[in-house]
Amino acid sequence: MTDYNDGEWHGWNGGDCPVHPDTVVVACFQTQTGSTRMASEFNWSSGLLAPITSFRVTKPYVEPKVAREFWLVDTGGGFLTVNHAGSGGGIHVREVLDDE
Repeated sequence: MTDYNDGEWHGWNGGDCPVHPDTVVVACFQTQTGSTRMASEFNWSSGLLAPITSFRVTKPYVEPKVAREFWLVDTGGGFLTVNHAGSGGGIHVREVLDDE
């Protein structure tokens, strides 16, 4: 698997988005100069209007560090915190650590 988070330019011939959707990339097109956006804002597979010819990752997406994960289950008289929802559903909560 190719590591696109290396800061280098990579040629592109279409297909599924090669990086996480929240990764920031500069993409170059046949019809215009580069554009910097989140990867999810580009059409990676279409070669009809302005196909992406190359791209470079400028800010890789980093999965947040999970401090705590639990579910809140409605008991009818309030919420109960549990380690897993089981078949009763509930609200999934992921507390994440701030990078700063």
